[in-house]
Amino acid sequence: MKNILITISLLLFGTTLLAQQKTVAVNDSLKATYQGGDIIIGLVPPVFNGDSLHIDIVRKGADGTKQIKTNYRIPAGKLSQLADTSTRRAPGVYQYLVNVRSRTTLLQSKKVWGYAFAPDAKPLATDLKAINKKGTNNIAISWSIANNYAMRSAVLMRSRKKDRDYSPITTVTNTDSIYVDKVNDAHEPFFYRLDMTNVVTGEISSSASIFVLPDYAILPLAITNLKATQKDNVITVTWDTKDENTRGFYIKKRTANRDSFVVASTVITKSKTSKYLWKDSTSTLVNNQMYQYVVIPESNSFNKGIATDTATVLYSKAHTPLSPPQDLRIISNDTTYNLAWSVDSARMTEMAAYAVYYKKANETTFKPLPNGLVRAALNYVALPKPQDGDKYQVKAVNGDTQSVFSLPFTYKNAFEKNFGPKYLKAAVIDKQLFIKWLIGGHLTVKEYRLYKYNGKAFVLTDTIPAGKDVIATLSYKPGQLNIYQLKTLNTDNIESSGSNVLQVN
Repeated sequence: MKNILITISLLLFGTTLLAQQKTVAVNDSLKATYQGGDIIIGLVPPVFNGDSLHIDIVRKGADGTKQIKTNYRIPAGKLSQLADTSTRRAPGVYQYLVNVRSRTTLLQSKKVWGYAFAPDAKPLATDLKAINKKGTNNIAISWSIANNYAMRSAVLMRSRKKDRDYSPITTVTNTDSIYVDKVNDAHEPFFYRLDMTNVVTGEISSSASIFVLPDYAILPLAITNLKATQKDNVITVTWDTKDENTRGFYIKKRTANRDSFVVASTVITKSKTSKYLWKDSTSTLVNNQMYQYVVIPESNSFNKGIATDTATVLYSKAHTPLSPPQDLRIISNDTTYNLAWSVDSARMTEMAAYAVYYKKANETTFKPLPNGLVRAALNYVALPKPQDGDKYQVKAVNGDTQSVFSLPFTYKNAFEKNFGPKYLKAAVIDKQLFIKWLIGGHLTVKEYRLYKYNGKAFVLTDTIPAGKDVIATLSYKPGQLNIYQLKTLNTDNIESSGSNVLQVN
């Protein structure tokens, strides 16, 4: 391709060119403008003794370093423009280095970025695939990026739901095309998409979602410290496990040394603690009878493990109190919420009603749920929408006789505080740090809060009104490691879990 030097009056040409095309400029004396496939380099060299100067232009890009012009003569103090036509068949992002000389004296050396593609060009993910090699937990995600020159980077996102709750798993460049993800669940769908950042505008565009069902067996580890004890006519079975791949447990029971073990519980789901407890308070327990219990773990792939230990206890019956509900859980369809529980069907005639109590996440004591007294024929009650950390417990009631409370149930919503901007961009201008983020249109925001890490904790440095998407923070210290996180306060006065951490030197 030929490089053509064009010298044009700024009054006649410059105004139209800058009005119609996207320009990247170092300052008024050096500009790089996209026009019809070419990059137009505009230079106003300094005024110097003599009528003309000489310039060298070097271009750097994905295709390497190229000398565009060498020892080219231009007028001093006047606008000169050079068209780099070699980018027509090689769109991308280029940096130009322009050196201005008077004979052997270097007068000026400047750099400018040029975007050699149309302003409306956007990266587009095509042929996005996710393949699981049967028998392994490896998911190979592959893709192609059309217009990859318009992409700064992309974040590979993963979710268990098609249309929400995506989380980043890795950041890829515009030349990457494959990533191997390792998952910890089998026979459950995983959804993937690419969030691509435009190199010019910073705009993030998402690909279509794809999904895969991993097919492999996860064998759970055996439980430890199995024990069975009796207190107040209730046999309590306890055990430990630290296996991250276990999703739940089943209790099996038999009369000692007779019969076979039979399932005695519904699935006991995994909790954050490594310690578990289950109570056998059914009316089928016989006085002075020996009982044995085993615990069967079940993995994320629904593969069951084996029982390695057996717990034995002699049941001695005393006064039989009412049996409390067990296995509290919340059943919802995103619009209604019901607290449900399991009951001892053999003792239902002993109960008249169930009393439901609740405690908010920020409260210290349980109190009766309004309209929370339920007749014994029902095993559920309608709830107002619960918040993350709310606790519930239920007891059986018959006149003045009441059972002990059930084990408390805590409602968990991992995504309740997962809102607000996630990605921050930073720029230092005149030794002042500007931090910018994207505003989502669906979120009602009260304010944004910028925190800075002081070596021990994040401390609030700036409060930003809703509607603003940039802050010039005075907390920035040049030459040091500055670590920031942005949190969002919604109109319910709930503060988000925060953006990804931003580090600026």
